Amino acid sequence: MKFDAYQGTLYHSPEDVLTVLEHHLGLELHRMTPKWGYEAAVQGKRGQDNPVLAMWGSRHTGTWIAAQGYRSQEIADVLRELMPDHGVSRADVCEDYTTPGCWDFIVTTALSLADELNLAVEHQGDWHRAEKGRTLYLGSRDSTYRICIYEKGKQLGTNPDWVRVEARLKPQSRDKDRFSIATVQQIAFAVPWGRELWTRLGSLEPDRVIQIPPRPVENLESRTLNLVAQYTRTILDLAEHHQG
Repeated sequence: MKFDAYQGTLYHSPEDVLTVLEHHLGLELHRMTPKWGYEAAVQGKRGQDNPVLAMWGSRHTGTWIAAQGYRSQEIADVLRELMPDHGVSRADVCEDYTTPGCWDFIVTTALSLADELNLAVEHQGDWHRAEKGRTLYLGSRDSTYRICIYEKGKQLGTNPDWVRVEARLKPQSRDKDRFSIATVQQIAFAVPWGRELWTRLGSLEPDRVIQIPPRPVENLESRTLNLVAQYTRTILDLAEHHQG
């Protein structure tokens, strides 16, 4: 089991947070337009990874940070080691399965539990032909805890048997600090019905090896080609304006 998303507020100065992002995580930092009333924001990237976002200032206390994707585990580990004084506003933890036919077993198990406990259920995706990937949600959209089951392999166009089961936790304000030290299993088991679902899936062996490969790092030549392809007209206008 591993983190697939990690968000929270670090009770540290922006300078200290940016130092961790740049020097401990090896991210390249770029200024971006802040949102939600923050005064300043940056995104940190390593190659073509999902960016890590950090925002601060104005009426907000501390530095808000957000990470998604397969780097989330690494980022969560570093923050918990170097900046344990923080509150978690969202934590997604997941398990991957690649056994042929595991989708049917997982969904049947989940829907059976939903019927027993009268849990909210939501279907998304290609349930008619099952070619482009299906998603099943357990739990209300407005609840602090929700389970998402989806065909990750079909989403990426890789192994069609690859299914991800993901617990998504958005703690209430009083619990945010407590979950900054919770293990991935404690987050997965945060509510009784979630613990029951994971227990029922226990007979299905998870695939702890599969990883989403990072996109290839672009070199200067490929970045230049992308720049030219996107801004050819502007580059020609600038060349004419400056007499070549």
